[in-house]
Amino acid sequence: MIGLDTCALIDLLRGEERLVFLMNGLNEEFCLCQASYLELSFGINPNIKFHLEEESFYDDLFKMFKVVEMNNELLKKSSRLFWKMKSLGMEVGKMDSVIAASFISAGVNKIITKDRHFEKIKGLKVLSY
Repeated sequence: MIGLDTCALIDLLRGEERLVFLMNGLNEEFCLCQASYLELSFGINPNIKFHLEEESFYDDLFKMFKVVEMNNELLKKSSRLFWKMKSLGMEVGKMDSVIAASFISAGVNKIITKDRHFEKIKGLKVLSY
């Protein structure tokens, strides 16, 4: 199974050709994580019509794919990952720590993203587009 990072979900909305080409060439299932939904939601201004259309697109995506849910144990692992990376001098953002921990905890060892900082995290292979 391959996890899709938040930036990949935004690029799916935009119809990013390189991403679509990459995904079509892979013979594995894709999954999302609840942390990405939270991250996307903070970018949705309910007073802007286009944003509500975006929200509908993301709602449909999260119904189509398996979603790794958040729970207290996962959030604890996310925090530990964040602090471990920081202690190694390789800072990764808090939301990206949650995304990485979500996928790793679910046995997902590949992530589609444009964000190179995921390459620093042991247990995740980055598939860039």
